[in-house]
Amino acid sequence: MRCKEIAKLLSEQRDHELTLAQRLMMKFHLSMCVFCRRLASQLKFMDRLTEEMGSATDESPIGRHDIFGTTLSQDAKTRMKNTLNDRNFQ
Repeated sequence: MRCKEIAKLLSEQRDHELTLAQRLMMKFHLSMCVFCRRLASQLKFMDRLTEEMGSATDESPIGRHDIFGTTLSQDAKTRMKNTLNDRNFQ
């Protein structure tokens, strides 16, 4: 399989279970391709981050967690929320 096909499978496996053949082909390709392994790692990181952000009780993603070891001032949070609301990024 080519990297493009593996990238598609990595994305698809986030939504539904792959067939045994697809999983085996992907595993074989990942054993040889550092770039696809890196993509798989990045997708796992994004899934974990999304899960952590979604587990908070606050509806707004801004200010929920201190996941990067930093905090924003209340003024900065308010400006970011207003900008996101103005641009319809919800």
